[in-house]
Amino acid sequence: MSSDTPPTNPEDTPGTESGGTEPTVLLLMPYSQDRKLLSGVLERRYEIIAARKREALSQAFDCCLVDQATFTQLRDDLQQRRRDAEVFFPIVLFGKDRTPKATD
Repeated sequence: MSSDTPPTNPEDTPGTESGGTEPTVLLLMPYSQDRKLLSGVLERRYEIIAARKREALSQAFDCCLVDQATFTQLRDDLQQRRRDAEVFFPIVLFGKDRTPKATD
Protein backbone atom coordinates (compact mmCIF):
# COMPACT_ATOMS: atom_id res chain seq x y z
CA MET A 1 0.00 0.00 0.00
CA SER A 2 2.79 2.39 0.87
CA SER A 3 4.84 4.04 -1.83
CA ASP A 4 7.27 6.90 -2.22
CA THR A 5 4.71 9.07 -4.00
CA PRO A 6 1.59 10.32 -2.24
CA PRO A 7 -1.75 8.89 -3.35
CA THR A 8 -4.07 10.85 -5.63
CA ASN A 9 -6.35 11.68 -2.72
CA PRO A 10 -4.13 11.43 0.35
CA GLU A 11 -6.97 12.00 2.81
CA ASP A 12 -8.68 8.71 1.95
CA THR A 13 -6.43 6.14 0.35
CA PRO A 14 -8.17 2.93 -0.69
CA GLY A 15 -6.58 -0.05 0.99
CA THR A 16 -6.61 -3.78 0.56
CA GLU A 17 -8.99 -5.83 2.63
CA SER A 18 -7.52 -9.14 3.70
CA GLY A 19 -9.36 -11.96 2.03
CA GLY A 20 -6.92 -14.57 3.31
CA THR A 21 -5.19 -15.37 6.56
CA GLU A 22 -3.02 -12.26 6.73
CA PRO A 23 -4.23 -9.84 9.45
CA THR A 24 -5.40 -6.41 8.33
CA VAL A 25 -4.41 -3.15 10.04
CA LEU A 26 -6.38 0.07 9.57
CA LEU A 27 -4.17 3.17 9.70
CA LEU A 28 -6.82 5.74 10.56
CA MET A 29 -4.90 8.97 10.17
CA PRO A 30 -4.27 11.69 7.57
CA TYR A 31 -1.66 11.15 4.90
CA SER A 32 1.63 12.19 6.50
CA GLN A 33 5.20 11.06 6.90
CA ASP A 34 4.11 9.14 10.03
CA ARG A 35 1.46 7.19 8.11
CA LYS A 36 3.89 6.55 5.26
CA LEU A 37 6.55 5.19 7.65
CA LEU A 38 4.07 3.07 9.62
CA SER A 39 2.62 1.64 6.43
CA GLY A 40 6.08 0.84 5.09
CA VAL A 41 7.01 -1.12 8.19
CA LEU A 42 3.67 -2.86 8.72
CA GLU A 43 3.01 -3.88 5.10
CA ARG A 44 5.79 -6.45 5.38
CA ARG A 45 3.56 -8.57 7.66
CA TYR A 46 0.03 -7.20 7.36
CA GLU A 47 -2.51 -6.04 4.82
CA ILE A 48 -2.89 -2.26 5.22
CA ILE A 49 -5.93 -0.03 4.87
CA ALA A 50 -4.87 3.63 5.07
CA ALA A 51 -7.68 6.16 5.46
CA ARG A 52 -8.95 9.03 7.55
CA LYS A 53 -12.69 8.98 7.01
CA ARG A 54 -15.31 7.16 9.07
CA GLU A 55 -16.32 5.04 6.06
CA ALA A 56 -13.11 3.05 6.57
CA LEU A 57 -14.60 1.66 9.79
CA SER A 58 -17.08 -0.39 7.75
CA GLN A 59 -14.25 -2.43 6.21
CA ALA A 60 -12.93 -5.67 7.69
CA PHE A 61 -9.76 -5.23 9.76
CA ASP A 62 -8.13 -6.77 12.81
CA CYS A 63 -6.52 -3.75 14.49
CA CYS A 64 -6.93 0.01 14.20
CA LEU A 65 -4.04 2.44 14.63
CA VAL A 66 -5.38 5.98 15.01
CA ASP A 67 -3.82 9.37 15.62
CA GLN A 68 -5.10 11.62 18.39
CA ALA A 69 -6.88 14.15 16.14
CA THR A 70 -8.74 11.48 14.16
CA PHE A 71 -9.62 9.63 17.36
CA THR A 72 -11.19 12.80 18.73
CA GLN A 73 -13.25 13.24 15.55
CA LEU A 74 -14.35 9.59 15.29
CA ARG A 75 -14.51 8.58 18.95
CA ASP A 76 -18.22 7.71 18.91
CA ASP A 77 -17.85 5.69 15.69
CA LEU A 78 -14.87 3.78 17.10
CA GLN A 79 -16.71 3.05 20.34
CA GLN A 80 -19.74 1.80 18.40
CA ARG A 81 -17.56 -0.44 16.23
CA ARG A 82 -15.94 -1.84 19.38
CA ARG A 83 -19.36 -2.52 20.98
CA ASP A 84 -20.58 -4.25 17.79
CA ALA A 85 -17.47 -6.43 17.45
CA GLU A 86 -17.95 -10.11 18.18
CA VAL A 87 -14.25 -10.52 19.02
CA PHE A 88 -11.55 -8.47 20.68
CA PHE A 89 -11.21 -5.17 18.80
CA PRO A 90 -7.85 -3.47 19.51
CA ILE A 91 -7.46 0.26 18.94
CA VAL A 92 -3.96 1.73 19.28
CA LEU A 93 -3.87 5.49 19.87
CA PHE A 94 -0.87 7.51 18.70
CA GLY A 95 -0.29 10.82 20.42
CA LYS A 96 2.38 13.41 20.77
CA ASP A 97 5.10 12.92 23.34
CA ARG A 98 4.20 15.28 26.16
CA THR A 99 7.03 14.25 28.43
CA PRO A 100 8.37 17.35 30.19
CA LYS A 101 11.81 18.29 28.92
CA ALA A 102 14.53 19.37 31.33
CA THR A 103 15.64 22.95 30.87
CA ASP A 104 19.06 24.21 31.79
